[in-house]
Amino acid sequence: MIENNTPKIDWSRLMAQLPDPVWRHRWDDLAEKYGLPFKRSYMQNLDSAGKGPEKKYLNQRVAYPRLQLIEWLNSL
Repeated sequence: MIENNTPKIDWSRLMAQLPDPVWRHRWDDLAEKYGLPFKRSYMQNLDSAGKGPEKKYLNQRVAYPRLQLIEWLNSL
């Protein structure tokens, strides 16, 4: 069995910094600014596979509620 010694990141520190909702079309900019993992295209793939964070459609765009996004990131 392979052990994963990678330390977990507590994303809760971003609760007061990230906008609510977090727009997927702005993901790459927010990732650069706040150190979020992944690229927008990967988030799109996760969404298509039903494996990403909870999402909502607002004005025909995908948005992630901030609390649910942070909980999902902390679960990784």
